[in-house]
Amino acid sequence: MYGDGSIVQRNQTTQLQQLMCNNHVEKHDLSKLPDFIFLKKRDLTEVNINKCSICLDDYKIREQYIVIDCKHAFHKKCLYKWFLRYNRTCPICRLNPFENNNLNS
Repeated sequence: MYGDGSIVQRNQTTQLQQLMCNNHVEKHDLSKLPDFIFLKKRDLTEVNINKCSICLDDYKIREQYIVIDCKHAFHKKCLYKWFLRYNRTCPICRLNPFENNNLNS
């Protein structure tokens, strides 16, 4: 009985990983995102939280970050990796910034 629960949990984890990985973004679509910003000292107060929600590292001055349409901010490298490898939606609120009605252009 103990082993059965472990197998079920492993199967659910695998299914979730497959779902997440099947919704990634193609590299050419990254150009649809807003331009990145170099973080300045005054920007630290404007970013609602002081950590990137993907890597959990604190924001530092002179790092590149992106604010997507839902107003969530992430390190550029973290957000690109998230979109290319895992999912096309915001890691926090699941808004899809690649849908036509969410693009700023």
